[in-house]
Amino acid sequence: MASSPNAELSVPFGFSRTSSLRRSGRKRHTFAAHIRQQLNDQLKCLEIKLETEVCIVTELQEFFRRRAEVEQEYARNLDKLVKSMITRHRAEKQKQEQWATMSTSACWKHLLGITRKQSQDHQSVAEIYSNHMVSRLAEIMDNSQRIFRKCRDIGAESHEDMMKVLNELQSAMKTYHIYQ
Repeated sequence: MASSPNAELSVPFGFSRTSSLRRSGRKRHTFAAHIRQQLNDQLKCLEIKLETEVCIVTELQEFFRRRAEVEQEYARNLDKLVKSMITRHRAEKQKQEQWATMSTSACWKHLLGITRKQSQDHQSVAEIYSNHMVSRLAEIMDNSQRIFRKCRDIGAESHEDMMKVLNELQSAMKTYHIYQ
């Protein structure tokens, strides 16, 4: 039995060559949609990452603002304590004349000096937290947003290029299957 060249290309009953091509076209369409969805998911992940970073940096800014307030209040309270002790002991000048010869008096003055220094240190820490840390965190947030925009633009451009190449590939495959 010699088979005709058309026998190799015969299609089983109920199927036609054109319906097979239509189905493969749908597969290619769903494949392209799947790729597009993956690319969009990548961009969404990038956006979620930015939102998370912005949220964390905002929380850090709020923490340092509050911490600065606490440090500043603590510094004021220490300073008030030192001033009240100094004014109280100035009022008792007669008793202090005898204190000069005692070592406890030197300890007392040293303790007041240390407390005043701590007050100044806490004031400096409060200034660093409220000014430098908060502004630096704002810069970090701005940089993150700027980098996100660049990444999003590059990602969108890359996605467009990939979709163009994918469409060209699908066209080439369609042409290939037609001539097969």
